[in-house]
This record gives sequence, structure tokens and C-alpha cells, in this order.
Amino acid sequence: MKKLFLFAAVMFSSISFSSCSEDDNKENQTSQKLLKQIEKIFRNGTCYYNFSYDDSGRLAKVTINGDHDFCGDYPYTYTDNSVSVKYNDHSYDPWNYDAAFILDHNGYVTEFDINGETRWRYEYENGYVSSKSSNRDREIVTYRWENGNLMECRQVVENLHDTYTHTCTYTYTDKPNKLNVNLFDGELSYTDSGIFEYNSLFTNFKGSISSNYLASIGSYVDGKLSPYYSCKISYEYDDEGYPTGIVLSYDSGGFVYLRLTYY
Repeated sequence: MKKLFLFAAVMFSSISFSSCSEDDNKENQTSQKLLKQIEKIFRNGTCYYNFSYDDSGRLAKVTINGDHDFCGDYPYTYTDNSVSVKYNDHSYDPWNYDAAFILDHNGYVTEFDINGETRWRYEYENGYVSSKSSNRDREIVTYRWENGNLMECRQVVENLHDTYTHTCTYTYTDKPNKLNVNLFDGELSYTDSGIFEYNSLFTNFKGSISSNYLASIGSYVDGKLSPYYSCKISYEYDDEGYPTGIVLSYDSGGFVYLRLTYY
């Protein structure tokens, strides 16, 4: 698992697919507000994520500026059975890529491809993603859900030197999640730790969105707490319950502040 710094990311808007029953999860939460910008203040500086949408309210493009490893444009295209994102790094060509999320007839992601190569395949249980697997390096990540919230992510990591288990646990506020972006895959997990994330790529697909806002993340390696990735999360809300400020306070002593503005 690549342990890049938390928040190397770009936000992905909610995507509307075919209708589903109330027993499905919160993937089609409608929001009267669309996120316009995230300003991220952290130890190394400040960066900005700017969002634009098409006439259907789907994300058309994200542009990242400032102190960020992946500044550039992220345009989105949509078909009946896929969502594609092109990453254009203005200064470092090797990071450019085309990402494609392959959807089944119910709108669930079954496969995630990068530059034509399959990176992850997904399985679901009771309407939520239960695992993802990679043929390339034989990795399997499992997910446990309760009451519409992701409670645990577990991955066994094998490399040339050793094998270890990485586990993340989550707690939640009592506030319902109203955002049109997936903050878990976006700003609250590091690369390859998110369900669909890959190097600054965000998603908001069916079966991956928790019903409430995260309150804490616990990161463990073979049962031992990793303070660098574990944090408590606090929020400032507007009168409608949308977060306008988010503070992540890490067990290691660091912090990140996110300022959110809406259209």
C-alpha cells in the first residue's frame, strides 16, 4: 500500500444512476448545495480544489492549485457503463493517466482501470462494497459496514521483506451526511486506502458512502496504533448542516484544516 501523505486528492461529485430501492445505501443522496471550493491548510502550505459541474449537476472538471503534489486539471466524461477521468499534470508527464470506472447495469463499480490496465475488482454485500482485489499484486482489501457506515477496512500487505496487516477503524458523528462529494475517499484517507481512490482521484459511487460524517480514524499495523494516520475530526456547520470547516487533529500532533464553500 502506498503511504503517500493524506489528502493528495481531488474531489469527485455525486453521480446519479438508475433508481434503486430505499434499502440501497446513500449513494444517491441529493444535495441542494454543490461544493465550489475546498481550501486546505496544512503543515506544508495551502492548496485549493475548485469544482465545476455540467447541467445535470455532475462534476465536469476539478482544478487543483497551490502547494500540492498533483496540481492540474481533472476533466470527467460519462457513458452508460463507465465514468472516465483524465489527469493532466502540467509539469510532470509520467503522472498523467486515464482512469475508468466500469459500471454494472445497477450503477455499481465492478472494475477500476488505469491506462487500460485493471487495478481493482469489486464485490458487494447487502448493497455495500465488501472487498476489492488486485490481480497484479494479489492484494485483497475487505470492508465492514454497520447501520450505513463503514466501520473497518482491513488489508494484508505482502512484500519482499515481510507480511503485515493494516487495519483502519472509524467512528461517526450523529450528523447526516449531506455532501455531494465523498470526503472519505477524498480528504479522509491516503492513497490506495480509499475504496476507489488512486493518486489524487476521488469518487462518489453506489455502495461506498457512509450515512454520517466521520468523527475519528484509527490506523493500525499488526494491531499497533499508527499515530501518523490516526486522527480525531471536528466540524463547523452552517444552518443547514453542511460543513464549512473541518479540523483533523492527528495523534502525532499534526493537524489539517479544510475550509469548504458552496455554490
